Amino acid sequence: MLKIDRESGTLAALEAPSFAEVDITERYDLQKYIANSPDAFFSEFGEELFVLGTEFSPSDTVKDRIDLLAVDREGTLVIVELKRGAEKLQMLQAISYAGMIAEWSPEAIMSLLDEDQRDSLADFLDCDVAGLNDGQRIVLIAEGYDFALLSRRRMVERAIRSASHLLPRRARQRLGWRRGVPRLLSGLPGSRAV
Repeated sequence: MLKIDRESGTLAALEAPSFAEVDITERYDLQKYIANSPDAFFSEFGEELFVLGTEFSPSDTVKDRIDLLAVDREGTLVIVELKRGAEKLQMLQAISYAGMIAEWSPEAIMSLLDEDQRDSLADFLDCDVAGLNDGQRIVLIAEGYDFALLSRRRMVERAIRSASHLLPRRARQRLGWRRGVPRLLSGLPGSRAV
């Protein structure tokens, strides 16, 4: 983003301190701000999401928590992961969460909500509640990304394949695993089934 100086007729780059430098955390700041104003936040990048909640455990077998769990109008669950900095494994963490929640039934998801939230969700969806969680998507929100991993398609495929044995077969099917390449990555430049 640039700052306009009208007097001198010039542009200058604005300083962009890191979240750590200005003491902004994922959980206590970003997560709270997004959860309190999801429409304003998600509309900034063309998303219309209903936030189910924060800090959901994707499975009884892990201590990790999904930062924000949302759903789009088609009933697809959206894992929203927030990261400060650029971590090499942020994508793999989110993919593992998607695999775990792929096992959740619509009834299990609805049981996480109170009656008002269930009614609001039913009004929000363009599908029947029975179609809830027919698919999963990931939204990574971070200060930066490890583009070395993202730009090297073969490395991403190998990393995914090496973790795929941890996911139940049904989860791999629901994620759209296609001969070793999950549907989530099939849109990346250079992607192909292998």
